[in-house]
Amino acid sequence: MDIVFVADKDYLVHMGVAMASILANASGDDRIVFHIVTDSEPGEVDRVIQALGTNIDFDCFIHFLEPEWINSIKKIERLEKDLVVNSFRKINPISVMTYARLLLGRILDNVDRVIYLDCDLLVLGSLKSLWNTDLEGNIIGAVKEPAPNEVDKHLLLPDYFNAGVLLIDLREWRNKKIEEKCLNLDEEVMERTKLFDQSILNYVFRNGGIFSIHPKFNYCPAWKKFYDEPLFENGPAPVIVHFIGGLKPWSFDIWSREQDYFEMYWKYRDETSLGDKMPDFVISWKDVLRYISRHPREIIDLFRRVKSWSRFGNVIFR
Repeated sequence: MDIVFVADKDYLVHMGVAMASILANASGDDRIVFHIVTDSEPGEVDRVIQALGTNIDFDCFIHFLEPEWINSIKKIERLEKDLVVNSFRKINPISVMTYARLLLGRILDNVDRVIYLDCDLLVLGSLKSLWNTDLEGNIIGAVKEPAPNEVDKHLLLPDYFNAGVLLIDLREWRNKKIEEKCLNLDEEVMERTKLFDQSILNYVFRNGGIFSIHPKFNYCPAWKKFYDEPLFENGPAPVIVHFIGGLKPWSFDIWSREQDYFEMYWKYRDETSLGDKMPDFVISWKDVLRYISRHPREIIDLFRRVKSWSRFGNVIFR
């Protein structure tokens, strides 16, 4: 199976953790081929690959962005505006790499099917069943978001999918000229997009071409409150856990309820030779007392979480 990541230098380590989780949970007969699309230095990418330290065989191809590819992306007028405000964004900064996913049909010109994965996720099972999914003539498989996307509400779309996990028929992607459609949206549409390449893909596929895949392949803890019942209580466990939004496992938040998944991230990061440990985690007693006053029944769980973090870094109360 061909799996592709698009990563700039700031996300290479997180990509490495995601790759490590894939290899750790692969089935014995999974043949894994990684494709890394990046604008980073070759040595930086090699360091991450060598850090995986696994006994599982896999192939890896690195695709460095060529000038013509970068120029194709920069033709998007919206990108120029994104780059101007980039210096003011502390979370999920925007770069050319944000839009490189739109060029996968060109970059992976000898690949007919691929699983695209964001870097801010963990894979907790074999991806074989996702890879073997019949798209029934559609171009992409994706998980629909369980509630209307308020950020992109101006696109007026009947359904909305998260583009962090995609199964793509690249042959049909090229045949139907999806790249050209994405890069040539008119200015009025581009002005209404808010979530960058995800907005563009949702608009281009607004009239069809999407196969809805099971949420277990793109479970976002941030969506949990939108489900009518616990999604995995009596069904399959999540295969892919995706940390959308600003709450990431590498920036621990004492108030996070997703501690188990955050610990998994650090488990895989710690097992690789990527080296760096979590920095000292400083907790304000004032904030703790405020939290306890609002959630008195959760004090035991709160300190359980703090204790578990001590395995990954120093916890300091001030």
